[in-house]
Amino acid sequence: MFLLHKPYFFISFVIMGAIFTVYSIVAQVFIAFRKSGYTLLSQGVIASVLELVLVIVMSAFGVYGIVASQGIGLAMLSRLHFRVFTRIIPHYRPLAVFNCAPTRETISYSFANYALTD
Repeated sequence: MFLLHKPYFFISFVIMGAIFTVYSIVAQVFIAFRKSGYTLLSQGVIASVLELVLVIVMSAFGVYGIVASQGIGLAMLSRLHFRVFTRIIPHYRPLAVFNCAPTRETISYSFANYALTD
C-alpha cells in the first residue's frame, strides 16, 4: 500500500525487481562455469551479512527501508559478480542487448487475443 502514495517508492520497487532478476541470472553463471564456490560465498555469506547490516541501517525508513535494503544489497552483489566475471571469463565485458522482434510478435499476438475475447 505504501507504494501507491509515493511514486518514487513505486519506481524504485520496480528497479529493485529488475536488479533481483539480474542477480538471479548472474548467480547461475557461476554454476554454468563450474565455479559454484563463488555462488556459495556470495549468496550464502556476503549476501546474508550485507542484508542484515543494511536492514539495521535502513530500518529508520520503515517498511520501505526493509525492501530497499534487499535491493541495495543485491545491487552491490551484482556489481561484485560482474567484477568476478572478468577473472573467470577472459575478455568478458557486460553488454545489454535487446531484440525487438520477439517483443513485437508477442505484443501483436496478445493484442489480437485481447481484442477477440469479448
